[in-house]
Amino acid sequence: MALNQTSETTIKQIHRQISIGRRITAIMLTAMSALPLSAHKADDMNVNDSTAIKTECQATDSIAEQFLNEVVVTAKTPAVRVTPDRTVYDLKSTVMGQSGTLIDALSAIPGVSVGSDGAVTLYGNRGAAIVIDGQKTYLKGVELANYLRSLPATAVSTIGLRTTATAKDDASDKAGVIEITTRRIRERGFTLGLNGGASAWRNARSNGSVNMAYNTGRSEFTLLYSFFAARQRIRLDIDRFFITDTDRMLQQSTRRRSDNANTVKAGWRYKLSSQTWLGANLRYSRNCRNEFGRMDAFIPVLGENDRSDNHNRSRWRNVMADIYLDHRFRSGATLSGGLNHFRYNTSERQLLEPMSPDTLRGAVGGRIRWYIGRIDFSKMFGTSWKLQAGIKSTIVSISNAGTYSNLKAGEWKPNSSLSSTFRYKANTNAAYTQISFTRGHLTATAGARLEHEKLRGRFSGNEAAADTSYRVNTIDVVPTAELKYFADNGAGIMLDCSRRIERPNYADLNPFVYIFDEYTHAGGNINLHTSTSDHVQLGFSYGGRWQGAVFLTHSDDAIMKSYHEISDRSVYVASENFPHHMQYGFRLMLANQPIGRRCHTTVTAIGMHNRYDWMDGKVKTSTRRFTPIVSIDSRLDFGAGWTGELKASYTGYIAYGQVTVKPSGYVDAGLRKSFKGGKASLTIFVKDILATNTNKTEIKLEGRSARFDETEYRRIAGVSFHYKFHTGRKSSAIREQKAPEELDRL
Repeated sequence: MALNQTSETTIKQIHRQISIGRRITAIMLTAMSALPLSAHKADDMNVNDSTAIKTECQATDSIAEQFLNEVVVTAKTPAVRVTPDRTVYDLKSTVMGQSGTLIDALSAIPGVSVGSDGAVTLYGNRGAAIVIDGQKTYLKGVELANYLRSLPATAVSTIGLRTTATAKDDASDKAGVIEITTRRIRERGFTLGLNGGASAWRNARSNGSVNMAYNTGRSEFTLLYSFFAARQRIRLDIDRFFITDTDRMLQQSTRRRSDNANTVKAGWRYKLSSQTWLGANLRYSRNCRNEFGRMDAFIPVLGENDRSDNHNRSRWRNVMADIYLDHRFRSGATLSGGLNHFRYNTSERQLLEPMSPDTLRGAVGGRIRWYIGRIDFSKMFGTSWKLQAGIKSTIVSISNAGTYSNLKAGEWKPNSSLSSTFRYKANTNAAYTQISFTRGHLTATAGARLEHEKLRGRFSGNEAAADTSYRVNTIDVVPTAELKYFADNGAGIMLDCSRRIERPNYADLNPFVYIFDEYTHAGGNINLHTSTSDHVQLGFSYGGRWQGAVFLTHSDDAIMKSYHEISDRSVYVASENFPHHMQYGFRLMLANQPIGRRCHTTVTAIGMHNRYDWMDGKVKTSTRRFTPIVSIDSRLDFGAGWTGELKASYTGYIAYGQVTVKPSGYVDAGLRKSFKGGKASLTIFVKDILATNTNKTEIKLEGRSARFDETEYRRIAGVSFHYKFHTGRKSSAIREQKAPEELDRL
């Protein structure tokens, strides 16, 4: 019996199996009774013993079959499961992972962090791909954060962390893959799930969802509505050396932000036959953000003071639809295909009111249309060989426009140096082949992915870049290879080698100017180009508890944020290609270690060294840092439905291009009570108890530096509630969706 499921078997079925076994035993004993006596002695058995056993079995077999109530055998799922290349967390076994939204569930996983800006970090590497039920998310940045907040954590079954790559994975999955599996509704009839939570300290937020499903055994309909609301205060203290060391600038920024997100998701699955499944999904999201910020600037030597107020109102709306078909041939081969369509619209209104110069007003809007089609095939040849192959084509179209104007003498005048338009069209076609060979305990896998990208863009020009038109036509071949060995004692070892490419995100290419204040402007860089990296990893696991790895990654033209002075006191922030990046280190984990009878602890330790080489003005320089990361997660079982969790994490200095992030950490605690036979639960929690989860950075710029100390007030206490109501009985599982991995470049 697998540990991750509950088996239900009737006494009638068990009794029939026992009866058959007794008949076979009686026949064997009858045959044995006809053997010579010497054979009986060899087996230490005599004829009388054989006859007695045969007679007893025959008498027992004459008992009539009995029909009793069902017997349910339940096995407890381990909280963490490890292999040399993968770590899988079961959220049902956690406390913190089931309170709040999906973004809270991810943040509760050791080695994973999600910033308020949507930046996903896996084991210290930014830009990890997120795959939900086999489908990679399209979104990045604030939109990704809003999407993750729109899904309840209780809808998630497992979260898997994978640092290796296959030919089937998108070529840009450089930082690893976070695989999220949602819970499937297996009860026939109607099922209703209710989730809600609220938390507050210096900030406040609330979330809730209603999840409905109807399962007939052959088809399944699901409907989800969820919302998220938050009120947040953020403080940012800046010490800038961007003028001279003596004329440093001190700035203090305070922001009041309110977020509201609403999501409706509908799904349908239908079993056309025992070998064919058809399904479709439709999701609509609407997100709103209002933010008021104030920036005070002071130059001590010059005695200058300045203040600016910044009002922003942003709206995001997106619709995602997909349809898929899976078929399994009688030979065991599988064929799956799908079509996806994504529509994204955004609008932003900005009003900047400085003491000097003039008041600035901006209006930025854009839309994205994305079409994706894919086909995947797999087949076993004999018992040792497996072939996987597939093709995928994507078409994306982007149209953005931004207009700015200044208030002069009571009249709005267009600002041509900031206003711009951006058009972008791209077509990416990919094909992959992967072959695996298994012999005994050894498995070898080799594959390659071919990607052809054709794009063209047009930019009207602004202060960041001149009027530009460009075309790109590239072909990339990405090889992968992996060797695994699993021994009978549960030990495993793995060697993985792969090449990855990182293409610029569309937002990084778009050179719109976003004005934080009169001294800091941010935007895109149309001159970005593809980055290539080679990755080698040697991993091992033992006993389902121990896991370790050593790794090395070398990247050319790594895409990182950069900072440049565009005028006196003003800085432009945009992504740039850094010539060289080297990373190497180790990772160790001890999972589910019992401490006493009621406590199990998981410890993760990571040590890695990053080196970035880049041009600081006209001087070649480098940023180097060794980063320790330690995480401890203890789960306690008090009995009677009471469980608890205590988490602590620490991250040392870490380098990201020109930026060095200072040490930070947190301590979280939670307590949960389950009742109604596990159908309902109540959780109370406190996050960042010591208020140490801060974001402090240092930035190098032409021999000088700046320090940013950002406080988001992450300490928060809250309560969450979950209840599940269903009618009917268990049904056979419907085949899971195998949707395509999508590009993560928005």
